[in-house]
Amino acid sequence: MAQKDLLAALPPAEAAAVSLRRMGASAAQSPEGRPGMAAAPPKAGRAVRAALGVLAALVIGLAIGAVTEWFPSDVIAASTSGGPWVLVSFLVALTAAGIASATARGTACMAGLAIGYYAVGTFHTIPPSSDMARFWIPVALLIGPLTGLAAGWIRSGPPLLAQIAAGGIPGVLIGESIAEHHRLEMLVGVAMMAGLLAWQTRRTAQQIPAAQAPARALAVALAACLAAGAVTASWYLGIVLA
Repeated sequence: MAQKDLLAALPPAEAAAVSLRRMGASAAQSPEGRPGMAAAPPKAGRAVRAALGVLAALVIGLAIGAVTEWFPSDVIAASTSGGPWVLVSFLVALTAAGIASATARGTACMAGLAIGYYAVGTFHTIPPSSDMARFWIPVALLIGPLTGLAAGWIRSGPPLLAQIAAGGIPGVLIGESIAEHHRLEMLVGVAMMAGLLAWQTRRTAQQIPAAQAPARALAVALAACLAAGAVTASWYLGIVLA
């Protein structure tokens, strides 16, 4: 009643403006007092952006996988080995803002790399064997989510997991370079680890005293790098190159 009396005391034009503002505020609220339909478009927009990101990652993977099938023979060994594909998937997944989105993009990109490579291979003068496709496509579907997850940790995960990822992904490149004698891949892995460590050291310094942050980040990343490199090299030497 007090509000009605207040409106009655106002001039007609001002009272009408106040009433319209109240109606607009009520329409933007749900019956429980929380934002209602006004909050739906941002959620829908995020879903659309996430789907487009996954689709773009798949297209990038298909394109790069198809192109590598036609590389000259002197570079084909390095370009189609597992390490560079891990690097491409990681970089694509790193564009995602969240961990779940990064995992999805890493999976889509890695799947696209494998499918694009073997699909184009069927039109090549020397198509790849079906046994190789049956081996590498499931491997790609297994490694892709892990690569995307690592990218998500690097960008928005807890400091410890981010440091593990900062050493683990370069460790895959370094381990494969040791097994297959790819010097360029070794250099890329070392440079990548240095860059990711510098990034994570800055992030960690905000939560840990500056004197301890670099040493801890380096120790965790080196341990992860050694573990990933040992597993990758052993896998190549024991299974792929056996």
